[in-house]
Amino acid sequence: MISLIRRTFGGADMFWEILGIEPTRDKKEITRAYREKLADTNPEDKPEEFKELRNAYEEALKYADESSGLMTEKKPVDHWLDKLEELYADFPRRNSVEEWQKLFSDDVCQALDSRMAVEDCLLNFLMEKYFITHDVWVLMDRT
Repeated sequence: MISLIRRTFGGADMFWEILGIEPTRDKKEITRAYREKLADTNPEDKPEEFKELRNAYEEALKYADESSGLMTEKKPVDHWLDKLEELYADFPRRNSVEEWQKLFSDDVCQALDSRMAVEDCLLNFLMEKYFITHDVWVLMDRT
């Protein structure tokens, strides 16, 4: 997921510029900068700017965790998101309803403790990557 955000920004350090601070491991400083910028960024008026700010904030927090050694192994939802990215990147597979059915039948999609997280990840993913066949959209609607 970090690589997805870095690709969005076009560089590993762009999120510091968006937050308007120097690189830091201090989560309080990161949050303070985010809140200051958030005050001027209404999600309804400037949805793209808000999304960019939110991604920068999350990336900066991940940087702080990585730098302090707090990063843990990938969670099942992160592995599922990797599968989603792989499926979308492969055009023939992307258009296959069967491939999407396999993805949605994964245990992480069915488990009570992870289903909501998967849905959130999927919605966030589809906000930028929505070139999917009608049949796949119908499957998502039914799933």
